[in-house]
Amino acid sequence: MSVITLHRSEIIYDIEQEAWAEGENIPEEFRKSKHLVQDIVEDGQADRATRIMNLAYSECVEMLYPYTKRTFSGEDYTKENTLRIANEYVFQLENLPAAVSTTSIDILGGLLHEYIVSRVLQDRLTTTKKESAAEWQIKIDEIKRKVNSVLCRRIRPVRRRLSPF
Repeated sequence: MSVITLHRSEIIYDIEQEAWAEGENIPEEFRKSKHLVQDIVEDGQADRATRIMNLAYSECVEMLYPYTKRTFSGEDYTKENTLRIANEYVFQLENLPAAVSTTSIDILGGLLHEYIVSRVLQDRLTTTKKESAAEWQIKIDEIKRKVNSVLCRRIRPVRRRLSPF
């Protein structure tokens, strides 16, 4: 079993950096929008960012379903709508083939981190800077494609026949 652990503090740091860069691209006459973009994880805005981070984590677990299988066992299931602040987002990959490389898992960890960062920024920018939100959605779609690519790589060696017949 492989475990990928993403730390909330590292994700928040990257969100802050990207939000600052997005805000710096806003002209001075739209100063209020600049403030709304750059303060994405400050006290008044952090709850929304946390909810989207939690949602993005669930989306990542769903993307990795063949390797994170948490099937419904038929028991009663209750989901409460309370804000949960996780210090870590943990992915337990249980069904990986024995020959999977550690570099593939490293790449997957980086992509999952980028997905969560991009997802939070895309959500925020849909209300503050719509033209950038579309660009972040394209980045999210590209990350999903790369995650799928990492998971679908051939893991066994190809055996070539000696004769074409």
